[in-house]
Amino acid sequence: SIRPFPFSAGSSKAAPSTISDSDPNDRMLVLVPTPSPALTYHGGPLLTAPSLRLHILWYGQFSASQKAAVSDFVSSFTSGPRAAPSVSSWWRVARRYTDAASKLGASPAFKLGAAASDPSCQLLGKKLTDSDLATLVSKAISARYLPQPQPQPQPQPQPQAVYVVFTAADVLVEDFCMNSCGTHSTATIGGGAKVPFVWVGNPATQCPGLCAWPYAVPQYGPPGPALSPPNGEPATDGMIVNLALLLAGTVTNPFDTGYFQGDSAVPLEAGSACQGIYGSGSYPG
Repeated sequence: SIRPFPFSAGSSKAAPSTISDSDPNDRMLVLVPTPSPALTYHGGPLLTAPSLRLHILWYGQFSASQKAAVSDFVSSFTSGPRAAPSVSSWWRVARRYTDAASKLGASPAFKLGAAASDPSCQLLGKKLTDSDLATLVSKAISARYLPQPQPQPQPQPQPQAVYVVFTAADVLVEDFCMNSCGTHSTATIGGGAKVPFVWVGNPATQCPGLCAWPYAVPQYGPPGPALSPPNGEPATDGMIVNLALLLAGTVTNPFDTGYFQGDSAVPLEAGSACQGIYGSGSYPG
């Protein structure tokens, strides 16, 4: 899952009360670059389809401009050459992760699939637990809000789509704004098939300083100025950032057996291992 970036103060040992120029205990404070985290491959499948469809469920009230911003982001995976940095150039990093069985890299692009709205949250109500998210995806498919997954080719079964759920600002989801801004997992549908899904919450009113950073003033830590949101609304661009990070985790670790670091229950993945770091030489915050 994608967790809010923890702005925490550092700590150090107490200095001696008196330090001379020649005191051997004297220490200089230096900025030591943090090495890039190594993600262990656990041997399982990746999502390697030539183009993955994103089927989107808008759960609750969303504006037309919010939906258009997400659509533009997804379209930018295949919108042709652009000046760097671009979504397509960023995604080439994710494509370097390779599936051991097929020898293929992660899926090269996403395309918009079906989109459905449940503005009154009839499927499951406005208070959701973590386990309700998978149920919500299953219900949306069985109720034909979203399409059934396509038959998977053999001998290497490969999902052809990822289901995405956006929950509105007034929908309460367990752990949202406390331990996560979104997550990815799998949902079981009819016949026992598992489909990958992503959930992203709208942080407009619940926690813009956590889940819409860097386009909102951080809730913790030094209150530096926020970046100007390219789509004009911090919450919208926060959702797009979290969607991007979760898509990276989904294709490289779709079934908790791909690339990750640490415990599989709370893994650091391709997106979350370097969360809050944008560009070479940068650091969180």
